[in-house]
Amino acid sequence: MSTERTIQRQPTAPSHHFCSVIARPDIEERLHSSTIAVYDAGIKLDGRRNRGRLVEVLAIGPGRWVAGERQPADVAPGQLVYIKERTVSFRLHLRKQDHFFIAMDAVMAELDRENLRLKPLGQFIVTRAVEERARVAIMGGLPFHVGATPDTGKAGQEADDIGCNTTRIEEVVAVGPGRFGGFRQRIVDTDGLGFNFVLATEPWWETPDCKPGDLVVFTDMARPTTITLAGRQFTLFEYDHNICSILDKASV
Repeated sequence: MSTERTIQRQPTAPSHHFCSVIARPDIEERLHSSTIAVYDAGIKLDGRRNRGRLVEVLAIGPGRWVAGERQPADVAPGQLVYIKERTVSFRLHLRKQDHFFIAMDAVMAELDRENLRLKPLGQFIVTRAVEERARVAIMGGLPFHVGATPDTGKAGQEADDIGCNTTRIEEVVAVGPGRFGGFRQRIVDTDGLGFNFVLATEPWWETPDCKPGDLVVFTDMARPTTITLAGRQFTLFEYDHNICSILDKASV
């Protein structure tokens, strides 16, 4: 028998590119010791952590108008997705439940609940720590262990305005479709014979320049969110904050 709580889906109609979501701690607690934390590494924003939350999408808006077309939705009703708590822009209390409204492109990833996998959305990518691979990429075949990913933290006068800048090197697990770029037109041969053509409008996305298996470098400036599913730890951050890829043997 399912132990999930019943969600009273009070109908709302989000506007623009917003979606309405509701927290699902009942599911989160049963995700095989799933825990969510954020890697701070010295950065403080008003003294609060930028925590992640598992939520269910209840409804979606029609999308932004872009060049006379509606921007495609990033999520769909019924999906379980991860968001950052600080991205919540509005809260509405309906029938003893808190409903939150956020921009759809602020959603980090969809949860594949059956396989306990993350499907990143937009510019987000999923990575994981691979200490031995990172060590070999940096040190080559030197016969000693240098510990975890090298820390290039700075202190004192060398520190920047917002704190230490710790470097992390991790392996890409999954890549989102990218940031929505707009619409473009192309000529389509409708009959395949070259007699009838139409001008079709299609959406396009700015695809991240990385792929699963790449070894990427980023810092705490990316505000990465760490999510643990079934004992496996993954990192989510926006690809715009990636610094470079290391071309070791595994990624070439």
